[in-house]
Amino acid sequence: MQAVEEPVAALPAQNQVKLKRIWNELRAELSTLVPPTILPRHRERWPEPERSIGDIKFQPLGRNKLCWEVSGPAKQQLLPLCRQIKSNLDRLRDNLGEGAGTNDWSIALDVFMVGHTQDRARPVIIVCCANKIVRKNAVKTIQNLGFLDGLVGVELDDREFSPVPITSEEMAE
Repeated sequence: MQAVEEPVAALPAQNQVKLKRIWNELRAELSTLVPPTILPRHRERWPEPERSIGDIKFQPLGRNKLCWEVSGPAKQQLLPLCRQIKSNLDRLRDNLGEGAGTNDWSIALDVFMVGHTQDRARPVIIVCCANKIVRKNAVKTIQNLGFLDGLVGVELDDREFSPVPITSEEMAE
């Protein structure tokens, strides 16, 4: 970074501004190319996750992560936020569908408590859409608009379909 800034100072002011703008655009574009699973995460915990776990259990999400219905404090805090996010995504519908090849798609947001154990669970907002391009564009939009900034222990994920509840027969196995 130091090597980039020194030559910039030697350029005329107009070129400095242009180069800084290009640098910022490049940095923003590169951040979208790196899959979120590779980027380092600040893994703060959701406070007292047991209070936010509901009665309904869902099929595990990858890596043996258990999934529960959201309730309590997480539900109170995140459901209104999801409605706000959904409203914004609906307004940006044309942008989300760029490159999707079709305009026949719908998007849904769900909140679940997800973790290896109940005491390590955290709320996860899941963007659900059958169209992968739309789904990924929605996640980028949510991140870029900063909806989750400042929320401790909340994660964002995307899936083709919402998790499926476990039936009583499956729970007995």
